[in-house]
Amino acid sequence: MATSKKRELVIRMATLGSLLSFFIFVILYSKSSSVDIPTFHLDGAYQTASSLFRLDSGQVPGRDFFPYLGIGPLITIYPFFKILGGDLSDSVFASQFVTLALGWISVSVLWHFIFRPGKSTFALLGGAIAFILPLIFANYTSMPNVFWFAFEPGNSLRPVRAAAPYLVAIAYYIIIKRNKNLPRQAFFVGILISVTLLWSNDYAIPTAGLFSVLYCVHCYCDGQIKWRTGIAIFIITILISAPVLLTLATLGHPLELIKYNFIDVAQDQWWFFGYYRDSDRIFAFSQLMRLLSLENYFPIAILLITSFVAIKTKKFEHILLTWIGLTLFAGGALASVGGHIGGYFRSFVYWGAATTFLVYLNIILHLLLKLTSSRRQQINMIESKLSVFLFCSLFCLAAYKWHGFNSNLTDAKNDSDRIYVDELGGFLGSEWATYLTYAYENKNKAVFEDYWGIWSSLNKSFSSWPVDSVIHALGETRNDAKLKLKFAEIIVSTRYDTSPRWQPWSVSQNFWFYEDLLINWVPVLISPTTIVWERNVGPRSFREVNCRVSKEGNDFILDTDIDGFYSVSLNYRLSGTGRYLAMLRNNISYAGYANGYVSLPPGKSITTIPALATKNTGNIFDAKVIGNDDIQFVIESCVAQRISYENGQLLNIKSPNEFFMPSNNNNWVNGIAQNHSGFFDENTENSRKKYKAGKLIKFKNDDSREITDVVLSEQYILVFLEGPVLDSDSVGFPTEFEVIDNP
Repeated sequence: MATSKKRELVIRMATLGSLLSFFIFVILYSKSSSVDIPTFHLDGAYQTASSLFRLDSGQVPGRDFFPYLGIGPLITIYPFFKILGGDLSDSVFASQFVTLALGWISVSVLWHFIFRPGKSTFALLGGAIAFILPLIFANYTSMPNVFWFAFEPGNSLRPVRAAAPYLVAIAYYIIIKRNKNLPRQAFFVGILISVTLLWSNDYAIPTAGLFSVLYCVHCYCDGQIKWRTGIAIFIITILISAPVLLTLATLGHPLELIKYNFIDVAQDQWWFFGYYRDSDRIFAFSQLMRLLSLENYFPIAILLITSFVAIKTKKFEHILLTWIGLTLFAGGALASVGGHIGGYFRSFVYWGAATTFLVYLNIILHLLLKLTSSRRQQINMIESKLSVFLFCSLFCLAAYKWHGFNSNLTDAKNDSDRIYVDELGGFLGSEWATYLTYAYENKNKAVFEDYWGIWSSLNKSFSSWPVDSVIHALGETRNDAKLKLKFAEIIVSTRYDTSPRWQPWSVSQNFWFYEDLLINWVPVLISPTTIVWERNVGPRSFREVNCRVSKEGNDFILDTDIDGFYSVSLNYRLSGTGRYLAMLRNNISYAGYANGYVSLPPGKSITTIPALATKNTGNIFDAKVIGNDDIQFVIESCVAQRISYENGQLLNIKSPNEFFMPSNNNNWVNGIAQNHSGFFDENTENSRKKYKAGKLIKFKNDDSREITDVVLSEQYILVFLEGPVLDSDSVGFPTEFEVIDNP
């Protein structure tokens, strides 16, 4: 008996030590990520920090600002941010810490539902081991970390947002298990659903909806005579508590937040954000099968298997395991239908990978226990030794991370090219010194950043916009943001070099903001990632250029032979019903498969866009509709002005050869095919007219080949040639080729 108690004590202490060691590892991993301040101006770290800083300054969601990430994730992260002091480095740490902690909890929840251990500490320990093993394997082998989704906050805290089904599932499990009194049970589940509705929209709605259905079914199937009473109490609790909680969270401004989330964002994010390909969207009910893609075939198979097991065993844990997967699929489907297909099922894939990993582990352990069932005494001894081994392993892991963190911190302190910024709590490259000084000297001025960034973090300041960036000024918020620009004293915008694909996209989709810069502002400072602007002495005037609409009304033409950027105001008409994307060529926006087009808002008839006309791109700008052949897109009139003031870091005319550089790999070099005779070029009006089968291509080295075939894709035109593979060094870039008729 004494030996048994001693063994139990060893196991208990080793388990607690293991959990503490892993918790320390999570802290150190998060601290390591916050040594250096993120400098990418479009980084998601700033999207999170903006809302945390606003909360810390006393601002309230709904009343003062609109958190694009949702109330729940911010409230979860905020205490850790505040405890550490509330600077930018603390925001990075808190986001990373909560991401890892919720990833650990999510695997622990799955462990509990699959292994059904007697104690929750065993589920937490099992979750810790299962969560960290793929990372260790990835570091020391060529295997990828299948749990990587849950290790990084990403651009929009998606792992944190996707934690909602796991948190609700385990809370729901505890409520049902510990409350057999139906009215009390219904009340607590109702409160749980109401709290869930404060989470992010993409996962709050499906989680609340599907777990509400699950509870109603539970009441009906539980065999209690008063099941109708239970459902009634549950619904009434939600109807009362949900509005009360939202009103408290917004200090009496729930309608403003609801309007932004369900009108401004819901309507605009469909057409505003990429991807813009037909295959990336769901335009009609008949296209819902597009939700079943290579991205989620595997987790769907796992969901079907867990559903079958849950139906067969009727075990509560198996039902909840399946319900988590179903909810995550619903969250991905909601975002895909409301936006675009691609990337939104990563949380569902993560659930499928984690569930599969744990099921296989469970099978292996059951087989081992079955093979050793006659050796119970030896197994008991192994359990205590194994628990000590796990403690030692996790303690060493934490110690290793402590060494790594201290090493990183020492390197940063001793690096002469890095400076410590006390206001930010971390290190920046010394090239930021001038910018930081200028920002601090002008901290009392009204500053508007196109993306809330280092300037605002340094001074803990906010513009009068209720959002963190121009891309989140959607719907009526955009009109409000336009009006408030007149109060700006300084504007900070993103440099072209910071993101040569996404910066031009932002300029195209938010020209209401950037056109004001071109007319009324002058740059006074260039930072490594941004441009600082102050008001010009007077507005610039742009010279008008003749703009005419084709007879068919499906394109407009700029009568100019001067390479450059133009501001084009158009009146257009869109007729027909159904979902669609209205796209207008501007030769600037290429991110998200825009392929040189800017997306226009449905239901509008007036717009102003930037357009680039060069000898390479041409001066014809066509309109097209994606996803709905019944929509008529007619340009009725246009007025154009040449933008005489061109700042290369705001509007950049790329070298034609830059188009080919990002595609360099084993298959292509500078646009030249390495595995067959041919090349690719940009899919433009000029290139479609120029490249025809039967014509000759003359290269820089005076060699020539005949075109055998031409294949068009949305962004590229693939040209196939006779003869052997071309030598990219000898023939030059496709922009240097001469196309001649075959005599």
